[in-house]
Amino acid sequence: MSKAAKRKRLTGEERKAQILDVGLQVFAQHGYEGTNLDEVAAEAGITKPVIYDYFKNKQAFFDAIMDREMEEVYGRIMGAVDPARDRPVVEQAVAAFFGYLQDRPDGFRAMTSHSPISWSGDDRRSEHRRELYQARIKDIAAILDHFDDPSDPTLVTFHIVGSLTFVGESWLASGRKMPLEQAVDQLSQLIRFGLPGARNR
Repeated sequence: MSKAAKRKRLTGEERKAQILDVGLQVFAQHGYEGTNLDEVAAEAGITKPVIYDYFKNKQAFFDAIMDREMEEVYGRIMGAVDPARDRPVVEQAVAAFFGYLQDRPDGFRAMTSHSPISWSGDDRRSEHRRELYQARIKDIAAILDHFDDPSDPTLVTFHIVGSLTFVGESWLASGRKMPLEQAVDQLSQLIRFGLPGARNR
């Protein structure tokens, strides 16, 4: 069956999802600056104008990928946390994050292809990153309610997100040499002992 015939069988939402999937892989491989939409179109078996039917430009396309991946990773984390369990809530969250890394390494690489070090810059990518992080402060604060100390949720959010981001990058870059459970345990200890009131939580 020709690519054109296959395209006709996709609904608009299916086509959009396919473009996002292909774009995620290309961004993960080449980073934001090294990615062009011609390559994404070629990989998806479409023409570049089809991409513009869904996204006004490369930045909007990247934003959509970030939105989808952020929803995925935070959905996993928040869905995994249950204060009633014996396992510390931070460890539950870290385990869910590493599960995401294991299942969707390209998603994580695409999200972090614009270095988080420069997230406070004045470009659109940095602005979008700030918006996504700020939207999650409330979620992190809900977890922090189970700690003894009412820490500033903004500062603590950056502490947790920064730890997850940089350790996640290192773990993937190393070829996942450290066993997953060991990585979860070590990062959980670092985060928990760095948060007031969190040692036994």
